[in-house]
Amino acid sequence: MVVRESTDFLRSGFYPVASPLVLGTPLLLLTTYMAWHGLEIIGRTTLIVVPIQIFFSLIVTAAAAAQVQPELILPLFERGVLPVLRASLIPAAWFGEVIALAFFFASVRGERGRAVAAFAGTGIVLALIVIGGLSAGMLFGDQVGRLAYPFSSVARFVTIGGFLRIDPLAMAVWLFLTVIKVAILQHVTVMALARLLNLSDNRPLALPLAGLVLLLSDGLFSNKQEVDAWLLAGWPVYSFCMQLLLPLAIVLVAAVRSVRGRAKGGAGAARRSPG
Repeated sequence: MVVRESTDFLRSGFYPVASPLVLGTPLLLLTTYMAWHGLEIIGRTTLIVVPIQIFFSLIVTAAAAAQVQPELILPLFERGVLPVLRASLIPAAWFGEVIALAFFFASVRGERGRAVAAFAGTGIVLALIVIGGLSAGMLFGDQVGRLAYPFSSVARFVTIGGFLRIDPLAMAVWLFLTVIKVAILQHVTVMALARLLNLSDNRPLALPLAGLVLLLSDGLFSNKQEVDAWLLAGWPVYSFCMQLLLPLAIVLVAAVRSVRGRAKGGAGAARRSPG
């Protein structure tokens, strides 16, 4: 899904006649290389790209501040809170992907430090989404709902010297972030498959998985309208089941097994004690 959204973004704004397979192949080759070499290369790439993204988002927002009209986002809750909750389903499903962090906790030293880092990262992402959404809303008003990529449209308002557009730079930064996201999800999937199949080395799974993802990203949907329909109708249900209900069920089963194990251990110790 992430790969298909990435290729649709590139086709809609920059390469309208390119095939999704042509655009998705180099993306997945790069993410496969990162997943093959493990968590360290993903982490070091993230340390380089994410600060650039944060800085760029703030620069775009500040540069567009002279043209914003705060009254365009008023009145708030004009039709009640229900439309807001309904519109939050897709972003909430995106936030559910932070469950992938659970796979990396074992590689990070310090329980408190990794929890703080996880919450800090989630908070930064939330702040950037709010800033981008408010900027787009105060620039385009009620037309923002018709924009496929609102923050990219905000970047088109910003120019250097009145003639140099920076939206290609926005595309480049966003594409690098997509590479990191796909690499993380691919690495997590490879780790899970290796544990499921009881393999000592998970690297051989990276390339076949990339090929499968590439074929599915092109074959499941014939156009962007089908992708948007799936995002509205199917994606929230699927993501909540896979990112919330299934992890909660696994945690519940592990907790029950742990309690039963302690109970059996206590009963065995009592039987072995003298008298």
